Amino acid sequence: MPKISYAISPALLNQVGFNKKKRDKFMKNVASGMKIQDASDDASGYQISERMRVQLRSLEQATRNTQNGSSLLKVASGGIQTVVENLKTMKELALRSSNGIYTDSDRLAMEKEFQSCQDSIDTTAETTTFNSKVLLDGTYRNQDLRAVDAVVAPKIIKGSIGAANAGKYTISQDGIYEVDAGFTGTLKIDAVNVQLKGSTSSNLANINIECEKEGVNLSLSNVFITNDSSYKNNILKFTGIGNSLTTSGTCGFQYNALSNNASLNIGQELEITNHGSLTVKNLGLGFGAAIGTNSNQTAKRLTIVGGTLNAGSYSSGAAIGAGSGGGVDTINLLNVKIDEVATNGASAAIGCGVGPSKVSNITLSGCSGKVDTLTFKGDFGQNEAGTGFLGRTSVFDSSVLFNSKMMDTTILNPLKLQTGVRADAQMSTYMNQLDCDSLGVDVLSVTTDQKAKIAMKRLDSSLDYALHESTRIGAYIDRLDYTEANNTTEYENVTNSESTIRDADMAKEMVSYTKYQVLSQASQTMLAQANQQRSSILTLLQ
Repeated sequence: MPKISYAISPALLNQVGFNKKKRDKFMKNVASGMKIQDASDDASGYQISERMRVQLRSLEQATRNTQNGSSLLKVASGGIQTVVENLKTMKELALRSSNGIYTDSDRLAMEKEFQSCQDSIDTTAETTTFNSKVLLDGTYRNQDLRAVDAVVAPKIIKGSIGAANAGKYTISQDGIYEVDAGFTGTLKIDAVNVQLKGSTSSNLANINIECEKEGVNLSLSNVFITNDSSYKNNILKFTGIGNSLTTSGTCGFQYNALSNNASLNIGQELEITNHGSLTVKNLGLGFGAAIGTNSNQTAKRLTIVGGTLNAGSYSSGAAIGAGSGGGVDTINLLNVKIDEVATNGASAAIGCGVGPSKVSNITLSGCSGKVDTLTFKGDFGQNEAGTGFLGRTSVFDSSVLFNSKMMDTTILNPLKLQTGVRADAQMSTYMNQLDCDSLGVDVLSVTTDQKAKIAMKRLDSSLDYALHESTRIGAYIDRLDYTEANNTTEYENVTNSESTIRDADMAKEMVSYTKYQVLSQASQTMLAQANQQRSSILTLLQ
């Protein structure tokens, strides 16, 4: 009798399980739309796909960053445009005031509108913000620049000034003048564009140069003047605003008188452009600065650009800055090689004289030289502030009238916009200060014909300065637009690549699902028939 098996074939059971597992897998793929759902589906494919998903999320955030950055820059651009519009109005008012048909009363009315524009510029610089960040106050500047008047160089040689002219000589026409060593006394400059050339035979002595007008452009070539104690006035004196001094060769002023006067009196505002070596010393044990103000005199701004500088004060005034009891709002030294800036009195090397002197802002940019430390003092030797040269440690005593800001623009402070997915994918943006002081329009006025002419010249350079900033911000915005477009294109391409790796081919997945659905049903049918056969055999045995 043949042997009868009552067990169901293991192969049949395995086939049923295999078909069911395959059917469930393809059902899940069809339901989710993905052929890789975890690392077990495709280990290497899963890793590549996850990295791409990280890149996609990063690209989405980078695109949002560029959009937000563009919005910030558009706010800054709007603020700059407001400044430009105010400068245009001020230029119009200056042109109007320079016309001789208007009375003093008319000009006073223009001055009120002029001052309103100045207030509007300062307000714009202080209040142009994005997410509480002030944009136009110089926080994100890249250079210590301000609007500077264009200097008109004299071209006509007018002659020489020698011993025959000693006592008092007035220059009333623009031009080039040679000062001979035989001249002593007072040289008055009643012109706008004047160049003085020193005698080649020897240095000059006992000369006082007085610029009587505002807005003077004075050039010195190899002029070095040493005054003894009988000459107690300033060696060089400027008046009011809008003045510039250009030096070339070896120039200098050495003052030996005991008086209240500075060697080089900057008036209210002076821009010194040095193409050679400039030495200014006050050795008279008096109360004036070497370069700066007389005692108890206040000034708005002193800027020294380029060249080699040697300044010394052995009195109560600063080597560069305020005389005793005086003040200078802003001192800028830009790209100056400092041979020496020193004081052996109770005053500052750069900054304040003794007593209640005041300097509000001190800026050193791109300076170099032998000086390791610039010491700021005030009030008869009490340390008012000790500030390290080019970024060393500073100490501040708020009980004394002083508020210094020392800066070196080799240490830049850009506003960095993250525009890509890498750590270094940043765009550094700079927005220079655009208040009246930086534009050079804070001291302008249109109350007289002369002041209106100075204002016209300054406003031209101020408009150029503001428009330069506007152009730079516009370039930043264009760059962000290109970056956003590039991020969007990259996002699309990475999305396509990631989809190829991870997403399911629905047609293929449906065919496979249908196949294993049919096989699963067939194998289950065979299993059911196998169970029926076993039941029939058991029935025969009853």
